[in-house]
Amino acid sequence: EGEALNKLKNYWTRHLGLRLPQVTLPLDHERSESRSMAGSRYNFDLSPELARKVSAAAAAQGVSSFSYYMAGFYALLYKYSADEQLVLGVPVATRSQEGLEEQLGVFVNTLAIKASLRAEQPLADFLKQLEQDTRKGYEHQLLPFSELVSHYAAQINRSRNPIFDVAINMLSAGGEELLPAGAGFEISDWESGHQTSKFDLTLYLYDDMEAGAQPFIEYSTTLFEAATIARFASRYLSLLEKMTADDSQTLASLLTEQIAAPTIQRRRRPAAATL
Repeated sequence: EGEALNKLKNYWTRHLGLRLPQVTLPLDHERSESRSMAGSRYNFDLSPELARKVSAAAAAQGVSSFSYYMAGFYALLYKYSADEQLVLGVPVATRSQEGLEEQLGVFVNTLAIKASLRAEQPLADFLKQLEQDTRKGYEHQLLPFSELVSHYAAQINRSRNPIFDVAINMLSAGGEELLPAGAGFEISDWESGHQTSKFDLTLYLYDDMEAGAQPFIEYSTTLFEAATIARFASRYLSLLEKMTADDSQTLASLLTEQIAAPTIQRRRRPAAATL
């Protein structure tokens, strides 16, 4: 509260700037005037071998594996949007406050991490900058997300999410270790029809993909077709392979694929890229 809250707010408003960047991804369907929560989930295979390559490449660069995956996600979004400033939502558990460690319940905040990308920027430099910005974000994670929404209220469009439209999240594939020994509980997977999406796109990763846990993309079905998301996932995997093969490359050299535009984009801009 008070001075501490103001310091946190000042950090985030400096980080995000006066005007919020928006990801202008090419869409399969026109964005409606009011935001829809209709969505679906696309599961894709990220091989344990590629996960090990990412872990090794991240360690060699002195960054976390999560930062490495996030860098690839930023780079792909940059390719298709041509936006040099992008903001991703990053959920974070806020149990750092004393007394919360043993409390039941969900203590989650959302960070808005902005990245600046340039075609000529070496991947290694981008990785280090992203790692630094993400760590600073974690250090300032206690600002309630609602404070940022209030600060930027005048810029919020009803057809979009406040602050950002795309997110990334690293999940824990475990669960058994959270139960007390001898509690008599069993954990099993629950598969259900996935029919909502909070954001336009959210990439979900797991912390043990080297052991075979598989990522997925949650996406808005009012904006994207399933085939579009499948192509996006495939290109993300290809980009990670290229990144781990040679991290001295520039972003431009990593992002050379030319892709035809979807129907609504062809009507507007014949040369536009698509997911």
